[in-house]
Amino acid sequence: MKKFFAVFLAFFSILIGALAFQYYKNYKKTENIPQVIVYDEQEKKIVQFKVELAITEPEKNKGLMGREYLSKDRGMLFIYPQEQNLSFWMKNTLIPLDIIYISAEKKIFLVVNDVPPCRTDICPGYPSGKPGQYVLEINAGLSESLGIKAGQKVEFSFP
Repeated sequence: MKKFFAVFLAFFSILIGALAFQYYKNYKKTENIPQVIVYDEQEKKIVQFKVELAITEPEKNKGLMGREYLSKDRGMLFIYPQEQNLSFWMKNTLIPLDIIYISAEKKIFLVVNDVPPCRTDICPGYPSGKPGQYVLEINAGLSESLGIKAGQKVEFSFP
């Protein structure tokens, strides 16, 4: 009986250690993902998105093209070196998106809701209307359902 108990205790200890290690590993993974946090007018956090970054020209040109799915807590953040007039289109994008234009001061100035996919060679553009430095793309309809709108501040968290 003592031998059985010792084997059981050893097995249980190894199992707990493995689970703790897996939890820690997953925790560290999510900690190293860039994030965009959106605040309301009273500076209360509305939502936090885990984002992929599009910094280089090839990353910006590809964007979310070809993606069949995007989790509701995910998005893509396009980063430009300085403010400039921006325009996005949805060529070869398979899912509808919201396009959120953000100033250098990290303030939302335009939200384009429910932009449909475009699978043809000629696709409409969605211009910013004024200079911006960042663009956040998220699933269509989330901006409206979460109350994301012009005038709100955002914060970036980069590992």
